[in-house]
Amino acid sequence: MRRGAFGVGTMLVLGCGHPAPSHLVPEPPAPPGPSSACLLGTSGVPAPDTLTVVVPQSDSAAVAAANEFDTLIRLDCEGRPVPGLASSWAPDSTGTVWTFVLPDSQVPGAVDVASAWSSSGAALALLSLSGVRAAAPDGRRLVIRLEQPAESVPMIFADHALGVRRHASPRAIVVRSTEGRDARDLVDQSPDVLVTEDPDVLDYASRRPGTMLTPLPWDRVYVLLLAPGRRPPRELITSDSTTFRAQLARDAVRSEARTAEPPYWWSDLRGCADSATRVPMETGAGAEASIGYPAGDAAARSLAERIVALGNGSWFARGLAAPELETALRVGAMNAYILPLPIRSLAPCRDATWPAGAALVPLVETRRTAILRKNGPALVVGADGSLRPDATPGRP
Repeated sequence: MRRGAFGVGTMLVLGCGHPAPSHLVPEPPAPPGPSSACLLGTSGVPAPDTLTVVVPQSDSAAVAAANEFDTLIRLDCEGRPVPGLASSWAPDSTGTVWTFVLPDSQVPGAVDVASAWSSSGAALALLSLSGVRAAAPDGRRLVIRLEQPAESVPMIFADHALGVRRHASPRAIVVRSTEGRDARDLVDQSPDVLVTEDPDVLDYASRRPGTMLTPLPWDRVYVLLLAPGRRPPRELITSDSTTFRAQLARDAVRSEARTAEPPYWWSDLRGCADSATRVPMETGAGAEASIGYPAGDAAARSLAERIVALGNGSWFARGLAAPELETALRVGAMNAYILPLPIRSLAPCRDATWPAGAALVPLVETRRTAILRKNGPALVVGADGSLRPDATPGRP
C-alpha cells in the first residue's frame, strides 16, 4: 500500500491499476431516501438549533461521529443504502469501477473526500483491507476502482472511518452519556431523545406524560467465544440449540432480546488479507472453566452467569475492563468469553478482532429503545442505531 499527500485533481492509489474514465459511466439515477419506518419523532415539526441526545457511554462516540462526519452513503434502519455525501452512484459494466456523484453545491466535495482519505492512516488501511485500489475526483464525481467486482454498492462506504468532517451543520447535536446517572432523572429533564435498554427506565418513561417509546434496530449479537480446543458446557449444545437460545433471550437477558439467527458475517473470513497470518490464541487457561465478559455490560454478565449456572459449579465468570479483556483474549487467560458484536459488519476483516483458532457460538440479539418527547422533531435512525436530524429533501 502506497501512501502520500494528494492535492486537487490528484488520485488516491492503494494498489496497481487506475480508475476508468468517468465518461464511460452514465449519470446514475438518484436512489431513494430513508424509509419512513426509520423516522423517529414527528415530520414537519421544526427542529431546534440544538438537539440533545442521551445515550449509553458505549454508544456516545458512534452517535457523535454520525453527526460530525459525513460518508458517501449511509445505511438506513433497514440496512438499505441511502444518499450521504453522494446523491447517486452507479457501477460500470464490469462492476469494478463505481462512480459517486456529489451535488454541485456539496461541501465537502469529491476532492475533499479523496484528500481526507489520503491523509488518514485508518481510512487508507480500511480501503486497502476492503479491496479498494484507487479513488480519483473528477469534477463533482468520485471514481473508485475495486479489486473485485461488486453487484451492489459496497457498504464499506458507509463506515465512519471513511467519514469526512462536515464543514457546517444547520443544527448542533449535543451527545450526553447516561454513565453514572439514574436515567429516570434524565427522562424527567425531557431530552430530545434518550436511548436505553433498561426495562425499569422504559417502564418509568411509559408512564410519564409527554414521552413516547420507539424500538431501535436490532444491532447487537452476543456470542460465546471459545478458546482453541475448548468446548462449551455440555448443556449448551443440545438437540435443539434454537430452543436453548430462545430460553436465554427470554430468561437470561433483561433487555429486549431474541434468538440469534444466521447469516452471520463472521462465518467466512477466508478472503481477509490477514486470514493466514492472524495470531493464534494462546492456550494458557487452566482446567477450571472460566468465562470473561465486558465489565459494565449487563446482558453479557447475565449470559455468562446463566452459563456458569449450567456448569454445576465447575464454571465461574468474571467481568473485565476493556484493556484487560483484550489482553485475556490474546494470551488465552480464560476458556471462553461472552462478547457483543455488531449484527451487521461493514468491514468483517477489520471487525474480526479475536485471534485465529477461536470458535464462536451465537446466542442472542438485542436492541435498545428510544424515549422521545411527543411532537418532537423527526430524527433518522441508521442501521447501527445512530441518530441524525431528518434532512430528506421533500419530506413534509
